[in-house]
Amino acid sequence: MTAAHVELYVGEDGDWYFRFVADNGEQITRSSEGYRNRGDAVEAILLAHGIGAPIVEVREADDG
Repeated sequence: MTAAHVELYVGEDGDWYFRFVADNGEQITRSSEGYRNRGDAVEAILLAHGIGAPIVEVREADDG
């Protein structure tokens, strides 16, 4: 089992999004708004949600 965390990723539209993932790996919630740059997404996570969970950046491989 992994620790709860926040995943930060780029959506198909090129905007940054985040999702909260529970200890059991289930997605709890996700951002409904995309952010043009990574820094704004991180700021939204930290300021709006005031969480202490680690932030994990998820990247898709070039080959999918």
